[in-house]
This record gives sequence, structure tokens and C-alpha cells, in this order.
Amino acid sequence: MIKSSPLLAEENIFKVLRSEIRCVLTDSEYIPLAYSEDRMDGKLANAFLADEAGAMDSYPIEAMRSSQITLFNKLGIIISTQYPNDNNGMIDEIDISKKVLDGLIENKRRFSLLYEPDEKYMQDDLWQTEDLVIYQSNPVAVAHKYIFEAIKEMREMAVLYENKRENYLCKHNNIKYKGLGVEGYIEITKVRPCKVKENLEFWKGRTVYLGIDLSMSDDNVCVAMICIDEFGFIHAKVWGFIPKDKKRIKTKKEDVDYDKLIKLGACFECGDEVIDYGFIETFIIGEDETGKNGIQDKYSVEIKQIGYDRWNAISTVQKLEKAGYECVEIKQHSSVLHMPTKLLREYILKKKFNYDENLMLEINFQNAKCTEDTNKNKYVNKKKSSGKVDQVVGLINATYLLQQEMLFGVDDFTVQVI
Repeated sequence: MIKSSPLLAEENIFKVLRSEIRCVLTDSEYIPLAYSEDRMDGKLANAFLADEAGAMDSYPIEAMRSSQITLFNKLGIIISTQYPNDNNGMIDEIDISKKVLDGLIENKRRFSLLYEPDEKYMQDDLWQTEDLVIYQSNPVAVAHKYIFEAIKEMREMAVLYENKRENYLCKHNNIKYKGLGVEGYIEITKVRPCKVKENLEFWKGRTVYLGIDLSMSDDNVCVAMICIDEFGFIHAKVWGFIPKDKKRIKTKKEDVDYDKLIKLGACFECGDEVIDYGFIETFIIGEDETGKNGIQDKYSVEIKQIGYDRWNAISTVQKLEKAGYECVEIKQHSSVLHMPTKLLREYILKKKFNYDENLMLEINFQNAKCTEDTNKNKYVNKKKSSGKVDQVVGLINATYLLQQEMLFGVDDFTVQVI
């Protein structure tokens, strides 16, 4: 911009150097900063520009804001397309802007231009055919037909080839999507419409099934609660657990903001370097023989059965059985898991599945990848998934028990052990 303007290009106004741009009139510098976790502090930014903020976490933005604390007229410009990662500095910025626009937060200094499709166009794969999705997310396509046609060509390729879908939806439709590869369990755009606000009154008096995935002692653990209502809808509530002292390492390694998940109530930290299974047992059973503050007490439900994978679960299962719960081993094999995996997917696609708002569960659905055996039986494969999927696995375990009741009645089925 400076070089193309004759009035600004003079050396006595701006000096354009390789490492910075200097303004002679104001004695200020414009410096490009590379992302760093420990070198963004200690600067005084009169103004800052964060480009492609979705590719980084919130630290650089907050460091720049902190540097402006003494200024009366603070200026920050944040620009980005959508990104598939969950530890994404742009997610909170968009949320804050929407709340300001809706009048939930008062901030007369915040100016936002948000280009994304209306909620109704983010469902039922309408992005594949509805041109308004392009116009709403790419206003430049309204005035330039050649850009619109180019985006339509990309859309055609994204419809035909799933490995092109993530880039297209994120960059050209501003729809958050993570799903490279043809083994994806279910698209997150199909899962999110099933989200509902937590309603404790709904659970009162329900008969529920629990699915647990205890995994390794230094990894994520899940407890999932599921039931079917009188209208044939499946309802689920899922909790995650992580080792407290591994939270920081896991946040960096997995690119997931566990502090945020804990604040949202989707996850609990317990133990130190390893999971405290006693915490999980108390979470399910309660504090004493009365069951106070256990799941049955807090949600006023009756736990009919608890499904589990034998791996790392024997000790906990023994305590659950001693407390009076019926525990059912679910063999983690494609011949056993195929039916509940298929049932859960079908109910989500038919919009007959509801889950209490849970960002961690959504992340797990994004990560989940399926494997087929020689008989075309599908199951979620932890090794091939692109991140943690424990909450999906726990949910499928709970769905298995529910499905057996739907097919045979709870007292008439046995577990297939191979």
C-alpha cells in the first residue's frame, strides 16, 4: 500500500525495510512477529494486526491486548477464515462478537464483520447445492462472477471427494469441519444439530444405561449415560476425565484446550500423573452406601446396567458390582460393536439423537475414524482416529446395552464373547 501511493512512498514519511516499516512522522515501527509462546510479552503495541488467527491459539492475541493496557485508544485487528482445529484463537473472538451483536455483552468499541452461512444452511448438506452459502460466506463473490464460478467448481470437487471437503468448507464457506479421509465415522456438521441444553428435569425417573471406557491409567477416561424416551429419541450425557498433572502436556500435544473443557463441565481432572479411578467410581456410585452425589442421586435415574471394556476395568467393575450395579462386558470386536456403531450413526442422521451440550464429545466425533473387517462390519478404531475418541467409544458401549433392550428386552440377552 505504501509503495503504490506517491504521497506515502517518500522516504521522509515511511521507510520500508526488510524487517520492519518505520513511520518517520510518528517515530513508530510496524514489525512482523513470528508466533512464540514466551516472546510475545513485554512489548508495547499501539496497534496490532493478527492475520489467520484461527491457525494459532489465543495467547498471541491476549499478549498484544495486555501490552495495550495503559493506552486510552486501543486498536487491534483480527482476521481469519475458519480452521478445523479446536484450540483456535478465532473461536472465542467470534463468540464474543456474536454476543456483542446480540446485546448480551456491552462493548461499543468492538466492530465485527462476520461472514458465515445462516444456521439453517449448515444442516442437511445444503452447502452442496445452496448458492446462498457461498454468497453469505464470500461477499466478494457477489460482485465478481468469476470468483463465484471458481468457488462453485471447488464445491463440486468437495462434494465428490471427501479429502477436499475440509479445505473447502473451512476456507470458502467458513464452516468448521474436520474430517480428512474416507474413514470418518460421521461428519460433525451432522452431529451438532443434535445438541441440546442440559435439562435435569428430563432425566428424572428415567431408566438409563452407562458405558465406560477406562483406557490406560495416564490417558482419557469416559463415562456415558444414555436412554430412550417415549417418542423413540435417544438421549445421551457424557463426561470425560483426564490426569490432572498431564493437562498441560495433553493440551499442547492434542491441540485441545482442556482448561476450557473443564470450565464447561465436559471434563474433570483427577489424580496426578495417572487417572484416579477412585474419583470415577465415586462419581458413579456416590460418596457412601447411600449413593449420595452419585449419578443416580444427582440425576434421579435408575442405572439398569453398566457396559465396559475389560481393558483396565476389572478393579473398578468389581467395586461397581459390589455397590449393586449389574456390569456387562462388551467385547471390543467388530462383530459386537458394528450394530451399536451403526445404530448411533443412523439415529444421528435421522435427528433422533440428542446430547447435552458437550464440546469434548464433538471433538471426539471429529476425530473418530472407522475400520471395516472382511464382513463389512464397521467399528471406531482408536489407532486410526486422528485424536482422542474415548467419549464416542463410551457412548457406543452404552448404545450397545440400549440396543439389546430394544431388540430382546433387558432380561433376555447375553453378551457375545469371542
